[in-house]
Amino acid sequence: MKRNTTKKLSFESAMVAGILALCLLTFFSLAFVLVSVSIDSIAQRVILFVLLGVIALDCVWLLYHYLYWRAAVKKMLDNIQTLYNLLMPGEHPNVAGHGSLSDLDSGIHYLEEGLNKALISSLALKQAEINELQSQINPHFLYNMLDSIRGQALSEGMVEIAEMTESLANYFRYCITNGDGIVPLSYELRNVENYWVIQQYRFGSKISMQIEIDTSEINPDEYEIPKLVLQPMVENAIVHGLEMKPEKGKITIRITRTDSKLIILVIDDGIGIGEQELHELRKQLKIKQHVIAEKGVTPSKGNGIALLNVNERIKLHYGDDYGLQISSSPFTGTEIEFVLPIRTPNHRN
Repeated sequence: MKRNTTKKLSFESAMVAGILALCLLTFFSLAFVLVSVSIDSIAQRVILFVLLGVIALDCVWLLYHYLYWRAAVKKMLDNIQTLYNLLMPGEHPNVAGHGSLSDLDSGIHYLEEGLNKALISSLALKQAEINELQSQINPHFLYNMLDSIRGQALSEGMVEIAEMTESLANYFRYCITNGDGIVPLSYELRNVENYWVIQQYRFGSKISMQIEIDTSEINPDEYEIPKLVLQPMVENAIVHGLEMKPEKGKITIRITRTDSKLIILVIDDGIGIGEQELHELRKQLKIKQHVIAEKGVTPSKGNGIALLNVNERIKLHYGDDYGLQISSSPFTGTEIEFVLPIRTPNHRN
């Protein structure tokens, strides 16, 4: 948005100048009356002198506060300029102005632009780091190696190892493959199933998983969601909910919809989250971490890192009206709700 910077006299300056001019006009009118008109009464002269003094003091008071106000706004603009320079070191637009409200409005506009540019720059840097890490992995070498292990396992009659290796290869392929971050729901469900096959060999029958979806109402191939949001939630449920539970546990993924929203629940009957930690986690889910990275924002003991990550990516994709909701009770379990707008391939341009 372009701002009109050609006007030298802003509305507030014109208003103050008009009031000051009116005061001065009244002052000189009374002075003219006092000098030119014969006033015999001493009381009347005293009243006129008092009026002249009050008006003069009003003019001085108004002028003083107007200059003080402009100086305060100018200081705020200087602070905005400093903050903008810190956000965008390579750009130095002059937002100092003359201390008017329109200048302050322009300064806030520039600061907002700086925050948006810093956000975009930060996201681009993170994406570049991810791409750099991905480039260090030769997917074909990895797939070929896992396929060789699978073939050797089959030749030796080790069917379970072959199945686990195949699931691991499919899981890596899905995670490493480049994409625009939005995938069909069916891809996410398939990736979770591959991940679950791997975990079954670790936990056996101690932990079970169930996916509840009415395919007559929801066709997973026709709904799109951000990539890699389901698997981190399942992993979070295992690590922080079920792994430390002495008894058997269960994870349920329940998918429903309304007319405009897709609702995904990830439910576990694990050890749950304490009241204080749950309160802190809910508070952090509301923080716009992509704008301001506050110190100490990461939950203690690593619990909730996956939640914050997924919640942030959902909000970046769809806005602050969407994201995660979490409810939990100690020794009862945890329920995480995804609320997403319904998106199908037809929504794409």
